Amino acid sequence: GDELISFGRKHEFADVSWYPSQQKALYRIDDRVLVNTSGNGLYDFTAFRSTLSLACISGCQIYRELQEATRDANGKCIGAKLINATLAGSGYGLTNNEDAVDFDITYYRSKDPLTPRLFEDIIEEIEQIGLFKYGGLPHWGKNRNIGFVGAINKYNKADKFLKVKDEYDPRGLFSNEWTNQVLGLKEGVSILKDGPGKIYKEARVCRRDVKTKEENDTKDEL
Repeated sequence: GDELISFGRKHEFADVSWYPSQQKALYRIDDRVLVNTSGNGLYDFTAFRSTLSLACISGCQIYRELQEATRDANGKCIGAKLINATLAGSGYGLTNNEDAVDFDITYYRSKDPLTPRLFEDIIEEIEQIGLFKYGGLPHWGKNRNIGFVGAINKYNKADKFLKVKDEYDPRGLFSNEWTNQVLGLKEGVSILKDGPGKIYKEARVCRRDVKTKEENDTKDEL
């Protein structure tokens, strides 16, 4: 953790990709420079490449028609990903206004909802160490119920947010049982549902730190 913070403060956009199975960590340095900086810098992201407008428009139209013809619901929803990417890149008031470390965990999940994720116990322990032991903040757009337990208490202006929420939606038209639980207005955010896979996803919670044989080494157990 200390190394991540030190590395992050040295560069404006610093990323670390950790591959546990390979025992490797990939450090990526991305610093902002002036537009007149000399050198051979290249940012060849597809969206920034020169493209004929006609080809772009025709390609998009053909793609949309193909999605309609094949009833490709996933393809039709790809626009949402584009919006998310724009918000993530440009901010529009949704970014952190202070130094922060963002942890993203990529995992494999079966098409069968009752089948636990690959290495689920390890992934959940890492996730919960960050959320509960070190006071991390969950991603409010995509997370499991367990990630929101006590989350609202980590925001020192939560009461002001709830006040504005009530002013804009006094009758609670845009609220439901789940949102009230997530925002701490109702107990029971960690919901257990029928089915072994779903229970497994929500029921395993880190409860204690346990010393290992090495004096300075600690681990969290489920």
